[in-house]
Amino acid sequence: MLEAVDAGASVTAVAQAGQVTRGAVASLVRRRPLNNGPAVVTFSPPGDTARAMSQENVEMVTHAIQAWNERDLAGFLEPWHAAAEWRPAFPKGTEGAGSVFRGRDGVAEAWRNVRAVWAEYRLDVQEAKWSGDDLVVLGRIHVRGATSEVEIDSDWSAVLRFKDEKVISARDWLDHSSALEAAGLQE
Repeated sequence: MLEAVDAGASVTAVAQAGQVTRGAVASLVRRRPLNNGPAVVTFSPPGDTARAMSQENVEMVTHAIQAWNERDLAGFLEPWHAAAEWRPAFPKGTEGAGSVFRGRDGVAEAWRNVRAVWAEYRLDVQEAKWSGDDLVVLGRIHVRGATSEVEIDSDWSAVLRFKDEKVISARDWLDHSSALEAAGLQE
């Protein structure tokens, strides 16, 4: 099932489960839904360089999230700039919310912290949109404790910035409103 709405220079589509393509002009925001929920797909016209670069950044981030979900550390680290800063919304027990991890080594440390405490830590992207230089990603998070088996299912969001075609900063929250506010968007 495919629903499309004309959005000026691009067409935005929402697909239910499965991969959607549209020839060489397709830019997938999600390659495959992780929970059979909606996947947002944006088609950009050929020759739209700024939009194509923006879409490449969105794809890079969604590939990193997919790598996170598949426990692929190398794939997750790929888009991070050497000087990146990440302020994750990890629940207490993995350095706590507000911690800052710097550089790829710091991002890898955060990865190890999460994997030590959580048997499952899955992110499901529902939407990605731009606000100036900020990429805002909205979705859901599902975690299950490695020892306690406590489960958390919550909204999740992130605001990312890029430098030299890599993620230079990222901050995420366990709600949508914080990211929208940080990016200057209304919910």
